[in-house]
Formats: sequence, structure tokens, C-alpha cells
Amino acid sequence: WTGIDSDFNWLSVDPTTGSIGAGQTQTINVTFDSSQVPAGDWLTNLIISSNAGNDVIVPCALNVSGEGVLSVN
Repeated sequence: WTGIDSDFNWLSVDPTTGSIGAGQTQTINVTFDSSQVPAGDWLTNLIISSNAGNDVIVPCALNVSGEGVLSVN
């Protein structure tokens, strides 16, 4: 797999790249960050490529409602 396009700064993966052998597993942490975008619906796909030709497509959706409020006393 490879990293996420920089246009999608609200979504990150860790590790950002890697490869695994047949029969092995790898945990990929996916983080959604609503602080990087205004209110609305944000959609993309996380595509995990395989040299066997059976890519895995994971739909990723983030719904941001309202705007953050900063309060200073």
C-alpha cells in the first residue's frame, strides 16, 4: 500500500507504506481528523493494492457538522 493523497488531509494511515508476504497480516491504523476541514461530507477510498490483482477498496466517509468553538476565559 502507499500513502494517502495530500488532498485528503482529514484522513491519515500509519504506517503509510508497506508490503507483506502471502499469508501474513499487517495492522493499518486509519485516523479521521475533523479539525482539518469545514462542515460537510468528506468521502474517499482507501485502496490497498495487491500484486495478485484483487485490490481491497475501503470506503472512508467523514461527516463534519457545525464548526468548532474556541472559548477563552
